[in-house]
Amino acid sequence: MGLWCLIENLPVSTTVSRVTDSFKVFGNILHVKVSTRSSEVLAYVCFEKESSLKAALRAKNRTVFDGNIIIVDTFPSGIYDETYSLRDDLLDKIVIINGVHRRKVDGARKKRADGKGNSGEGPSDVR
Repeated sequence: MGLWCLIENLPVSTTVSRVTDSFKVFGNILHVKVSTRSSEVLAYVCFEKESSLKAALRAKNRTVFDGNIIIVDTFPSGIYDETYSLRDDLLDKIVIINGVHRRKVDGARKKRADGKGNSGEGPSDVR
């Protein structure tokens, strides 16, 4: 099934191939998905081994990715089915799970490496 990580605060220009290229150094990747919700761009990376996932979390969390400071965190297994489609019956649980991992603040601006924020609301980098 694989082990998933969630990457937040990606730039709108993010592609599956760009994410794959950036994370494949940590080990075999089974699947990558990039999605956009409102102005928020997220990526989900599924690693074959736990050691690869842990290495990616240590090396990439709060680093610069194409101009934005990204947040990399674990993502619950089983949220995707065998075709790597998001399971609709678990969508409500995603918000609850992510709420435990990080606090989202209304009106927060996304962090960029240059210190400027993007317009719109985004995840807080405060846990």
